Amino acid sequence: MKKLVIIAVLVGVAIFVYQLRYPKFSWNQKLTLEVETPQGIKTGSAIVGIEVSFGPSGLGDISGTTQSWHGEASVDDLGEGRYLFALLGHPIYMAQNTFAKSVSDDPDYKVLNSKVFYPKMQRIEGPVPVPDHRYFPLLVTFTDINDPASVKKVDPGNLAASFGPGYSLKSVTLEITGEPVTQGVVEKVLGSDFFKKWGKIHNEALARGLNDSYFDDFMAELSRGDFVRKSK
Repeated sequence: MKKLVIIAVLVGVAIFVYQLRYPKFSWNQKLTLEVETPQGIKTGSAIVGIEVSFGPSGLGDISGTTQSWHGEASVDDLGEGRYLFALLGHPIYMAQNTFAKSVSDDPDYKVLNSKVFYPKMQRIEGPVPVPDHRYFPLLVTFTDINDPASVKKVDPGNLAASFGPGYSLKSVTLEITGEPVTQGVVEKVLGSDFFKKWGKIHNEALARGLNDSYFDDFMAELSRGDFVRKSK
């Protein structure tokens, strides 16, 4: 009996030490777009769930880190059947670059130790502006919301080129939140069969060659996972 107690204690200590050395962090973050339009400010947002796990080198990426996220693109309804989508991209990279200056008084602070940074980051309250176009999510729209092949990249510094005079990006903010991960908004806007149509067009264009006039090379860069990513 005594041996069993000792073994149980040793196992418990080993687990504690392992978790201390290789922690796991999870949080939800909310990306919000504000767009100036001729009809006033239009706002769209979505909440993405993040998980980062540390482990011995050789697990996950070369450093032993495993990163995952699930959720949806942020959708801003600009009216008249036009929508601005902020794709998922790499939300962890965006979080690090957005919140880095909020965890330290040092203006030159850089995220060198994620295990120290993530707990501090999760204590930040309220929305924080995404600091630079380099860290913005990829913005896209559809000239025809029913046609996946009509997807177009949107310049965050020149929304008028995509939507017309009077349209401009007012703000892009990121916030740590306890709200649940967004579900179903993208499908509601695009339709339940959107990605079936996307896959069909994509495969047909590939079969004919990427230079097919109906196939925009930009579409080849995108996938369903840029709009919706399910949890494992």
